[in-house]
Amino acid sequence: MAATLQAVRRFAGDVTAIVSVADDGGSSGRLRQALQISPPGDLRRCLVALGDADGLWAQAFEHRFDAGELEGHALGNLVIAGLAATTGDFISALQQAGRLVNAVGTVLPATTTPVVLKAEVGGAEVEGQMAVAMTTAGRGDLERLAEPPA
Repeated sequence: MAATLQAVRRFAGDVTAIVSVADDGGSSGRLRQALQISPPGDLRRCLVALGDADGLWAQAFEHRFDAGELEGHALGNLVIAGLAATTGDFISALQQAGRLVNAVGTVLPATTTPVVLKAEVGGAEVEGQMAVAMTTAGRGDLERLAEPPA
């Protein structure tokens, strides 16, 4: 989605991106679990795609720490998490983060409630975006996505 937004940014005056928040791996998964927030990674990438590519903040948002307790975290994910804690509102945090990277549009999560991707693969239920991706990688045997609870 970020690559598409990067291209759209050149032709559209104002863009609104509605982004999946089912990610449960890497930095996003760790922050999601530790802080009970929407996973910021895909949202961050979309903000950067709509931002000033040459700007210091856009470049800094993509920086990944490579050692210590922050290893694997993108700075932008931590900034979004910090802004969410400071403002008390995840949407406000994304708006503020968008200002930092000079985004020419708005990035919104598809939902503000926790989402867990569930799928049926080979007759068994698999839970979590990373687990679904790893289970189906190269095999193409995804039978169905599980229905949300009623």
